[in-house]
Amino acid sequence: MSTPRFYLTSNELKRGVAVLSGEQFHHLVKVRRGRVGDRVRVFDEQGREFEGKVSEIRKDRAVVRLMAECLPYASPSMEITLLQALPKGRKMDLIIQKATELGVWKIIPLITERTIVRIPRPDRVARWNRIALESCRQSERRSIPLVSPITPLEELDLSLLSGLKIILCERAEKGLKDALRGAAGDKVALMVGPEGGWSPREVELSLQRGFIRAGLGRRILRTETAGIIGVALVQYERGDLGSSLTL
Repeated sequence: MSTPRFYLTSNELKRGVAVLSGEQFHHLVKVRRGRVGDRVRVFDEQGREFEGKVSEIRKDRAVVRLMAECLPYASPSMEITLLQALPKGRKMDLIIQKATELGVWKIIPLITERTIVRIPRPDRVARWNRIALESCRQSERRSIPLVSPITPLEELDLSLLSGLKIILCERAEKGLKDALRGAAGDKVALMVGPEGGWSPREVELSLQRGFIRAGLGRRILRTETAGIIGVALVQYERGDLGSSLTL
């Protein structure tokens, strides 16, 4: 069984001790059946990770003695921002989970003209950030992507984006691979439309704001598939997906 990992802020990792409570305590003791003497790992928002050993289990918390810091973390070679139009149901949960596993740096949920879902409550964004954190814990990733507040496309702040900006469109003249090979830099913003597709006005607005149009080939993909596949292709072409494990 793999060593369980837990997230705590750097302020909570003091004097070589970590205290697990709440959901993390429940996961260690109730789900993993953790016991005193078990080894665990703890990581923080700075990308640090520590080996530790459970030294004490109380009624509602567990104390972990940190023994050693793990090898330095290799920063992702690409900084990918995924701008994802809101899909129906709980599909956004899957998108965030898989995009996090693939190394996305930031996720911006979008409202578009053809978005056909009811606007989620603000606490849904908090839920998405928890999903991103949980995905980091399970996939052994240390850097946690930020899921931004839901934003109408017209109100998108372009100062939040830098580098190559791509809007994925069906039947685009240029493929995503060609768009990536034709530009330099280590930052990419990838924008994915809703189930109903982009309106002509939204495509034109995006082109005016510096996006380039690119496609994923002949296949017509669902929005949740397009976002995940798009990120994977960016990582494979320009990032660290498929590369060696050396730091």
